[in-house]
Amino acid sequence: MLKTLRKLRERVRYFIAREFAGQLLLFTSLVVFVTAIGTTAIFSGLFAEENANVEGIPRDLDGGLFYAAWWSLNYVMRWPAFEGMYGASGIILIYSIAMSIMGLGVFGVLVSVINNAMRMKKV
Repeated sequence: MLKTLRKLRERVRYFIAREFAGQLLLFTSLVVFVTAIGTTAIFSGLFAEENANVEGIPRDLDGGLFYAAWWSLNYVMRWPAFEGMYGASGIILIYSIAMSIMGLGVFGVLVSVINNAMRMKKV
């Protein structure tokens, strides 16, 4: 049983390290995971009245879970979005900073995936 688990772990490692599809799957799962973390900001008052005049939080939306995920994805995929959070509550600022930093990590993984794909095509 232990030997089978080791073989499975080695296959998964190889798939992620050597195959483009594995690296793309890793990137996609990372984006989904980080976005899901950011979506929890809705429970910390993302669409609360105290954040009503903050430019970075859209008000034309109904403030549901889907829109919290959209807000989170915007912070993961682009760094300049943080400038629109001036005046937000402290916990939402912390969420914004964390999402922006995790977005930098996601961008680093994307660059690595592209780099590895180009190296594999060269060979």
